[in-house]
Amino acid sequence: MKRVLLWLDIHRLATAILFIAVFAMAVRAPADSDTWWHLKSGQVTVERSHILQEDLFSHTRYGARWINHSWLSQVVLYLLFAHFGYAGLGLWMGAVVTAAFVFVYLQMEGDAFSRAFIVVLTAATSSVIWSARPQLFSFLLTAVVCYLLYLYKWQGVNRLWLLPPLFALWVNLHAGYALGFIVLIAFVVGEVLNNLLALVSPGPDPIVEWGRLGVMILYLLLSLLALVFNPNTTRMWVYPFQTARIQILQQFIQEWQSPDFHPLYTQPFIWLLLATLAAMGLSGRRADGTDLALVGIFAYAALLAGRNMGPFALVTAPALSRHVAAALRRWGEAARERGWLRPHPRPGSAASL
Repeated sequence: MKRVLLWLDIHRLATAILFIAVFAMAVRAPADSDTWWHLKSGQVTVERSHILQEDLFSHTRYGARWINHSWLSQVVLYLLFAHFGYAGLGLWMGAVVTAAFVFVYLQMEGDAFSRAFIVVLTAATSSVIWSARPQLFSFLLTAVVCYLLYLYKWQGVNRLWLLPPLFALWVNLHAGYALGFIVLIAFVVGEVLNNLLALVSPGPDPIVEWGRLGVMILYLLLSLLALVFNPNTTRMWVYPFQTARIQILQQFIQEWQSPDFHPLYTQPFIWLLLATLAAMGLSGRRADGTDLALVGIFAYAALLAGRNMGPFALVTAPALSRHVAAALRRWGEAARERGWLRPHPRPGSAASL
């Protein structure tokens, strides 16, 4: 116990409290109407021992071919509900959301307190999409893809070989795998911009040079090929585009429409976007091309459809943390120069003893 207390300093305690709070925010009773047909679809698949690929739930399309892109998620949700009821679904939501923010937190800069504040803001922003539905797996896996790219760019660690099997799993869980490819493409665009800028004015942040960028594009193509490992095979290459073109979705389904920012629960998106723009302007740190591409593309997507506010929060938090950390360092140095703050004592000096 004494060792635990010695290890649990104020920063680790703040981090622990943060993730307990995120888990508590995400554990909620299933209230989304889509949850029920996902549960029923999972039940049919389990009871038949065969993936449901025909419409059994509508009158006008009964028996028609159905591209069931979420079959594996439906099985998971049904088994959880069958064995643990509503509590199982609620705990699953809490676990998935918390895991997603662990991957986000690992990408962030700054002390525990500034990172905690940003995570709470991004959690509030993304909470509008938290529900007991397959799309929550896409929320988690988007964070995982971002983390793998963070390792590649910022830490020089290559775990990109995980991308093809990750997408092979993802395509059976939810059609939101398209978000992963948007992240990958935005990353490539951002790093091309970084390489071009480095020819004129090298910046302080690491860039993915042309050779390593080629390796990443190779894994992107392999991930695209991995999408065929699903019951619908090559149809999943075009399914997200076909879905996005369905006009009735934008006309009658709220999550496919532009957000209404009058309710308070949607306004954290505005706060997060404005905070990111302000931090980039005040930090004195040149914005990284990849950060600009990710934040810009997902902000645009979120303004078109409220369902994209969750992914926007995931990709924005690390960028915001980098500029908040730089701004705090800059202001701290200025305050010490003016005598407003005491200078940090050097290790081993009398003041530090």
